[in-house]
Amino acid sequence: MFGRAQTFLDTLSLTVPKMLAAFKPAQQQPSGRLEMQWAERLYRTLWSSDFFEQVLEPCTERLAVLRLKGVEWSDLGRPERVLATMSRAKISCHWLEAARVNGSHVA
Repeated sequence: MFGRAQTFLDTLSLTVPKMLAAFKPAQQQPSGRLEMQWAERLYRTLWSSDFFEQVLEPCTERLAVLRLKGVEWSDLGRPERVLATMSRAKISCHWLEAARVNGSHVA
């Protein structure tokens, strides 16, 4: 799935405004360790939802489907899947390396 960030934000605002509002304070958070602590607290308080049912389905007029060749699908709904995808693609991130060095649990 791809699109303009503002289009996604507009769609979230229409379909799950309370969940989107929960992220508003993130704009004021410093980066680094405090940001990670804030994000961990936020994600512990969020409720489970079905992105397809709650966001995409109500806004089908905003969606398009294209057939693409040479593109792989991966459901990134779990940290382990994100890390596995990053590993297959040989992607390294400073935050991931920092977490490993600091002994943080990373999936």
